[in-house]
Amino acid sequence: MKKILGCLVLALFACSALPAQNEKPLLMQGPTLNATHIVFAYGEELWSVSREGGAALQLTDGPGKKSNPHFSPDGKWIAFTAQYGGNLNVYLIPAEGGEARQLTFGPGPDTVEGWTPDGKNVLFRSALKSYSPRFEQLYTISVEGGPTHE
Repeated sequence: MKKILGCLVLALFACSALPAQNEKPLLMQGPTLNATHIVFAYGEELWSVSREGGAALQLTDGPGKKSNPHFSPDGKWIAFTAQYGGNLNVYLIPAEGGEARQLTFGPGPDTVEGWTPDGKNVLFRSALKSYSPRFEQLYTISVEGGPTHE
């Protein structure tokens, strides 16, 4: 009887710890770091915290999911994927926060994967020139915007 009661209590505790379907994830995702800070996605926003610890600072705000942050090689910029207008596109924001600038405007999802070594271009994957959204390839786009390159 004690084993059954213990199992019931454990099951109730486990169920109460599960998030509801509409709740945001409780774990940080996709961390990236530079010499002084760590940036990560949490609750559909981007956050920054010192590598030494402390309180996290929210870098983005507003509707839509933000994910895949990547510091530029010099640590001054963060490229990330965001769904501000219904489609996933590539955005750029200063490492200390500020106004996000949209770099891609394609009809399909564009997902940030990193930077070129010189820090002048953001690397992203997309089905931009494919006949099917299942076949993605890597592209680059300048931090100034403009055309994409394979």
